[in-house]
Amino acid sequence: MRKIYTAAIVIICLIVTMNIVFADSSREIRMKYEDEDITVIFDGSLPDDELLCKKIADRLVDGDNDNEVESISLCWLFGHDITTASVTTITHKVRTHSPRCLKEVYDVELCSKCDYYKEERVAAYYIVCHPND
Repeated sequence: MRKIYTAAIVIICLIVTMNIVFADSSREIRMKYEDEDITVIFDGSLPDDELLCKKIADRLVDGDNDNEVESISLCWLFGHDITTASVTTITHKVRTHSPRCLKEVYDVELCSKCDYYKEERVAAYYIVCHPND
């Protein structure tokens, strides 16, 4: 009886732990740029920093990709503390016929100790997001 009780406690702990992990990874941040008609979607693997997400979204939308690293940090000595995230951009109404919207997926690398930033487009395809006018 004691073995069944111990096994049940272990199983319950595993289920609770899995729910916490999956609940945290399902959060998603969306930013809409009305002028360019672009939506930027963050997968939730970045820290909850709205300014950081805004900075990344601005770089993806505006195409500004300067990879300057802050010279004050000691990353040149101790190495970067890299966080990798998946960021999706949807450019609406690119084409006149269906599928009209361009969906692009980027792998973004960031250092938490300096301004290191690197993006790489890993996928681009058209989706049905808006019907034909």
